[in-house]
Order: sequence, then structure tokens, then C-alpha cells
Amino acid sequence: DQANQFFDDGKYSEAGDALSELAELAQQHNRPRRAAQMFYRAYDSYLKAGDVNEAIEQARHTIDIASAAKPMKAIRLAQNVIAELKVAGFTKEAESFAKEVNQKLGQHGLSLTTTEAATPAAPKQRTSNCSKCGARLRWMDDDEVECEYCGTITYT
Repeated sequence: DQANQFFDDGKYSEAGDALSELAELAQQHNRPRRAAQMFYRAYDSYLKAGDVNEAIEQARHTIDIASAAKPMKAIRLAQNVIAELKVAGFTKEAESFAKEVNQKLGQHGLSLTTTEAATPAAPKQRTSNCSKCGARLRWMDDDEVECEYCGTITYT
């Protein structure tokens, strides 16, 4: 709740710190999907705070977790991160991150241009409420989100 309140209040660095801590706890408790979601939210928070280095670090964690289970999802997430970095004015960092991700994906015979993961037209984020507990959901992509409060998975 506190992380969400920080984010809603525009205290993006504090939100990023809290979300990163939650992500690490999720990893310790073997909840990789939740960890990826929290790292992605931390990335978004740090990017909004203008802390591009910390944002990219959180994005790395997200991509690492996603690529282990769902490489195509990792590609879509990485493409979103790169597009968002460029929109925020961090073109050099976006290009460096793209090279780094392509090196990691290359180990699996994939790249950011793999055709099954079409590049998004524009980064988007939507919100809705969890059908089970009513908590606000922030979607990482277009196919699923895990409620950070009760763990319910919601699909489109």
C-alpha cells in the first residue's frame, strides 16, 4: 500500500525503493512472476524520478526473470523499456540496453527483432481493479497481471 501511495503522490524514488524491496522479497519466496512485476513497477518509478541508472537496473531484473520462463514476453517487455527510455530522452541508454538485451537473448537464438514479438506502437499502461480483492492493478503488458496484494492472476 505504501509503495502505491508513494507512486500516486509523485514520490517516485521512494516508490521505486519500496517496489524494489518487494521484488527482492518475492524472489526470496520463489515468486518469480510477482518479482518480475515488482521490478518492472520499480523500473517505471525510477524512470519517472529521472534516475535512469536505477531504472535500467530494475529493468534488467525484470528481463532476466521473464526470459527464464517466457522469452517472448521478455522481448516485449524489453521493447517497451527501450521505447519508454527513448521517449523520456534517454536515447543513448536505450541503445546500450538494447545491445545488452540482444546479447542475452542471442544465447537462446532470439533477438529484440524476433518476429513473434512485434515492437509495440507506443508504450502504454492501463489500470483496473482486481476481481478478487479490489486492489488497483497496473498491467505490465497486454496479456496478464498478478495482483500484488492477493496474488490473483488476471488475463485479457
